[in-house]
Amino acid sequence: METLPLSIWGNLQISVPQVICCYVIITTISMWLFLKNKSSLIIAFSAMLFFIMLRTFSFWQVSDQQKIIVYNVPQHQAIDFISGRNFMFKTDSSLNANNSLQNFFLKSSRMSQRISLCDSLSSFNYGRNIFLWRSKKILLIDKSIVFQSPENKIAVDAIIISQNPKIKIANLASVFNCNEWIFDASNSGWNITKWKKQCDDLNLNYHDVNEKGAFVMSVD
Repeated sequence: METLPLSIWGNLQISVPQVICCYVIITTISMWLFLKNKSSLIIAFSAMLFFIMLRTFSFWQVSDQQKIIVYNVPQHQAIDFISGRNFMFKTDSSLNANNSLQNFFLKSSRMSQRISLCDSLSSFNYGRNIFLWRSKKILLIDKSIVFQSPENKIAVDAIIISQNPKIKIANLASVFNCNEWIFDASNSGWNITKWKKQCDDLNLNYHDVNEKGAFVMSVD
């Protein structure tokens, strides 16, 4: 069957109520064909209409989504910036070149959100490791760096630490006023443990994707 044209329909995402509607449609149309039962045909059309309404509502829901996801992909950096049904992907070179690994870890999430890769997003700007998107300011630290303490702290919504940079949380906390610290799966367990201890000492909120799963931030 797989060799036949259009035998496989990929990237299809339907909910449980939609599946039930499909079974009702198939069953009632079969009853109408074999038993000539007109009421079965009415039920089939009603289920079909309900199915279309559910599909339309699901597409309407995702058309308005705005969020950032830091995925749990072992030993790799994987960040999606999602706007409606489009997304931009920030990752390392090895994962970017490995489609099979992306499909294994990321495809199901992207299918459920009905998103496709694009080159740009509305109101999204980035330079070096700073991402500005609507009301959010995100700092990505994926290399060793030391900041000089400014007179006034710089406000950021999240700091994503990736790829084992040689940094001290106390040094960063003296420069940035940050709501959330995220440690992605590209970092070693030893480094994450050390950073989490430093965050605890400074009463900082943090999210370890290895422990808590993907980090999701809504963008207003």
